Amino acid sequence: MQGVDYFTPNEIECRIYTGVEIRSTDDAFEALNKLRDKGIRYPLITLGEKGIVYYNGTENVYKEARKVEAIDTTAAGDTFSGTLAAMIIAGKSMDEAVDIAQRASSIAVTRLGAQDAIPMLSEVV
Repeated sequence: MQGVDYFTPNEIECRIYTGVEIRSTDDAFEALNKLRDKGIRYPLITLGEKGIVYYNGTENVYKEARKVEAIDTTAAGDTFSGTLAAMIIAGKSMDEAVDIAQRASSIAVTRLGAQDAIPMLSEVV
């Protein structure tokens, strides 16, 4: 995993890479540290309705999920990762990029489908 800058597994996928079962924020931070030890520069672990943990370049951060009435989670991960990448390319800080990506993902889960559920940029910034 040396040379990987951004890695966004969910908590189940993360267990495959780290062996850590995430049941608490401390577990999630342990998993982040293990991913960093593997050479990943900015690991992020999505925790679904529980939020996200990530390394912002300085410290491990936990952010709660936005509270919404989820209808369809099909596009949640792709929306999050795509928005995160777009915001990083646009020059946003990691914290700003995660905030916007969470907002986009929280909108997507309130809609049916995949591509049709992904919000426009104007809806999230």
